[in-house]
Amino acid sequence: MLRTVRTENGWVKGIEAADPRITAFKGIPFAAPPVGENRWRAPQSCEDWDGVRECYRFAPISMQSVPGIGDNVYIREWHVDPEIAMDEDSSVDILPKWNLTERELHVAVWLL
Repeated sequence: MLRTVRTENGWVKGIEAADPRITAFKGIPFAAPPVGENRWRAPQSCEDWDGVRECYRFAPISMQSVPGIGDNVYIREWHVDPEIAMDEDSSVDILPKWNLTERELHVAVWLL
């Protein structure tokens, strides 16, 4: 049995789980995508939607390495498996606000 419920941003329709008494709602946005002006900002509210959003499948995963592809840094860091849907919109690259000076900025380093 498909169930429809109202969320803060609009209506969503879920799909019956293995136990028919349970409805699974997959891929419901919880914040605006962290792209464009939202990059490096605190999470922003997602926009409301019209109609009923079908929440039958999970959204694409964040960009990430895939296990079992070896130790080569280029393959490990930039491997793309066409079977796994990935999307930058789902990444969470938000830093907390600190009172840092120019001399105290963060640095990311890869050790090979």
